[in-house]
Amino acid sequence: MAGMKIVRELDRNRIMYEEMIKRFGEKTAITAYRRALDQEGKKTNTAIKNTLVKQTSIKKGEVNKSISFIGPSRDNLSFKIVGTGRHRGLRNFGAVQFSYGVRVKDMWGKKQRKFKSAFIVPRLNAHAFVRTGSARFPIRVMYGPSIPKELVKDEARDVFDEALPNLHIAAIEKLKQALKV
Repeated sequence: MAGMKIVRELDRNRIMYEEMIKRFGEKTAITAYRRALDQEGKKTNTAIKNTLVKQTSIKKGEVNKSISFIGPSRDNLSFKIVGTGRHRGLRNFGAVQFSYGVRVKDMWGKKQRKFKSAFIVPRLNAHAFVRTGSARFPIRVMYGPSIPKELVKDEARDVFDEALPNLHIAAIEKLKQALKV
């Protein structure tokens, strides 16, 4: 599966960073900005994880395993929040078979969802299936949410957008700490 990449050009932050270099020297400014990026990146990472738990109804431990944070370094003044993993099967969301099909409790943040004409096969790891034609076969597995896809959707994306304006405030605070003002 090809990865998705969202790049934000931080105009106001970039201008402020260039001013910091001119005023206080390159080494001090880079250190302060790197620390601010790391701090705000970790806050954003935590907020996104909490949002994904609500948005997808995937357990917190699974979300924590699927998301990693790559912080800034001396050479690279940026941070990445990377989501990995495949789509989760409906069996992970408490799928139960009824006469009308399959019902799943609490998936994608909704109380319950019904899939008509779906069925569960206990021999095949209790996955939920649906027929793709009018004959008995072929059948295909039904899947729920995927962390990498949900990472760039809805509330998770909004959380990322809301965290970016705080970067310049954190950079100024880190600069004050570096200069011991």
